[in-house]
Amino acid sequence: MKIRKVFQFKLKPSIPQTQVLRNYVGCACFAYNKALALQKEIYEKEQRKLSYSELAHCLVVWKKEAETSFLKEPPAQIL
Repeated sequence: MKIRKVFQFKLKPSIPQTQVLRNYVGCACFAYNKALALQKEIYEKEQRKLSYSELAHCLVVWKKEAETSFLKEPPAQIL
């Protein structure tokens, strides 16, 4: 019989920390939706899926564009 221990932590971020976290989540959501739209577009045209490396390259390109330069702000692990 296995015994499992559970640890629960509650975050209590300050107001500035909450704003930063929301910004990070927004960036992750934007990148996910943009990648999903690109994936659907390529699949409809070419009947193939983009690989991880192709999507990662797209993310690098998006970070360099002026419109989506806000993707540089969050840590790379979030995106």
